[in-house]
This record gives sequence, structure tokens and C-alpha cells, in this order.
Amino acid sequence: MIRQIFLILLFVTNQSVLHAQQVYDGHDLDSTTFTFEQLDSLTRPAKKEHVDTSGALLWKIGTTSKTFFSAGALSDYAIMTDTSSSYAINANDWFVLKLDQGPLFNVIVSFWHKYQTTSKHDGGIVEYSVDSGLSWMNLLDTCNADTNAWTSSGITTHNFYGWNDTLLDGTRAFTGSSNGWQYSRFQFFYGLPVKGTAATCLPTTSAYVRFRFVSDGSPESLDGWIIDNLRIERDHYSAVKELRNDDGVAIHPNPASDYLTITTDGDKYSHAVLTNGLGQVVVRSEIGGNVVQINIKELPPGLYFLQMRGPEAIAIKKVQKQ
Repeated sequence: MIRQIFLILLFVTNQSVLHAQQVYDGHDLDSTTFTFEQLDSLTRPAKKEHVDTSGALLWKIGTTSKTFFSAGALSDYAIMTDTSSSYAINANDWFVLKLDQGPLFNVIVSFWHKYQTTSKHDGGIVEYSVDSGLSWMNLLDTCNADTNAWTSSGITTHNFYGWNDTLLDGTRAFTGSSNGWQYSRFQFFYGLPVKGTAATCLPTTSAYVRFRFVSDGSPESLDGWIIDNLRIERDHYSAVKELRNDDGVAIHPNPASDYLTITTDGDKYSHAVLTNGLGQVVVRSEIGGNVVQINIKELPPGLYFLQMRGPEAIAIKKVQKQ
């Protein structure tokens, strides 16, 4: 079946999101995707990435005959809460994505999914563990970058459930109906030097991510939760370390207080984007030649990241505003 993923992506990214924060794009050369197709292994030995379905009773990999799940399918196969029957009552079942290749700084996990549940009663929860599954934390909890004292590190999310999307017990979850395929992602984001709470709630060398489905004791004739194209990316752009030094980009002065003058070698870059430690875009500029000047007078002092982007090239530079 021909996938429509790129057209769907363009549509979804232009829609309003449930819980929006900056999540960077990863690097294709350092990314992998679990498609759940017949010949797709659930283990990536080179990168120590593994989808663990051992012990899962409700979750199945395969094709589906369920009406809501099958409409507009991304591919023939996916992982879902049963391939043919409505989801069970009193469910508490999960599969686990294991990430064991450190360091995990700025790793991004994304997935396409649908859900059809009874709102507030049943739903899907995404959790993570930094201790190999001994304890679990909701992705939307105290480690989110917008709810804590630190301003540069934490978990950022895109098109995720929000603070008010909860089950009756208060657990934040995907609940109700997605009304079609959704593209959701999150990032373990390390921006500036990490200290305090952020260092203890974020993974460093390994992490488990658990996709857990729960339901109450009332039987329903609903499909549940289906997930496809589970992707892991490494975001080298927002990290403190620069992407590379042979990119033909020169910045002066740096540190700067008023203006940045950017000189490029050739015409491989088409625009420049300056972001702060939260990943928020503070300046955006088109590049019409080999020299561009950016006004940073009104920005507060601190560390910023200059992203130089073109059709076939990307460069990231650290910039210090005095």
C-alpha cells in the first residue's frame, strides 16, 4: 500500500495542537523507524533500540478489520489494542520502547496514532522510566519544561494530550476520539547546562518508554488505540555541542550585543533561525547572499542557537548575547 505519510504530515502540522512546545527536527542519518510491517524487525541491534511486546495481552501487531482503525491506514501493519475485537474491560496493558544507546541527550520519539475510547474512562498513556522499568512517570508531568524552575531542560511535547486531558482518576492521557490519524512527538530536551531537578528526571544513557492502555469495567464497542511508524531521532541541533565546524559559516562578533554578521561560504543556506534555550524562535531571517545581519539588540543576555538551513545543508552555531 502506498503510504500517504508526507501529505498527512503537512496537514497535521498546520492544525492546532493539544499541548504545544518546541520540539526540534532530528537528523535523518541518526534516526530509525519501527513500521511494524511483516519484515520489520522489532530490534535495532546497532542502536540498541527495541520494541518489547513480551507480556502484552491486549496489544497486537498486524492488519485490522476494525472500521475506525482501518480508515485511512498509513500502512498494512501497525500495533494496536487487538486487531479485530473491541478493547477489553479493566485493561491495563502496554508495550515498551527501549532506548539503550547513550547518550540520550535531545532524543526525539514520534508516532502516528488513532484512538477511539470513552472519554475520561478509557485511554492511552505514555510514560517513561529512567531506571529500566522499576518506576514510571507520565510524559506530561513534573519534568515538562514549562512547569518547573529551570528554563532550558525538560520534556517538550507536540500534539500531545494536555494538562486537562485526564481520566477520572486524574491521569493525563489520550482519551475520547482522535477523529483520525494524529502525529505526536516528544523530546528529552537538554538545552543549556543541566542541574537540579532536570538532571534527575531526564534519561542520560538509557530510557524506557511505555505505551499503556487502560479501561474501566464498562464494556464498549470501540476500537481503542493504534500506533504506527514509531520513530526515534537524535536532535543534534539543540544540543550544546555544535553540529559541525566545517560548515562554511562564520559569525562575528560573538559574543555580540547589537548585531550578528553571518558570512557563509557558497549559497547552500537559504535562511537563518535564532532560538533561545527553550527552543523558541526569537529571530528568523532569509539569506539572499553570502552575508546576512541579524539584529539582537532587544534580546536578553544569554546563550542562543543559530540554525543555518538550506535544501541540502544544516549548520548549528552557539551565539552569546552580552
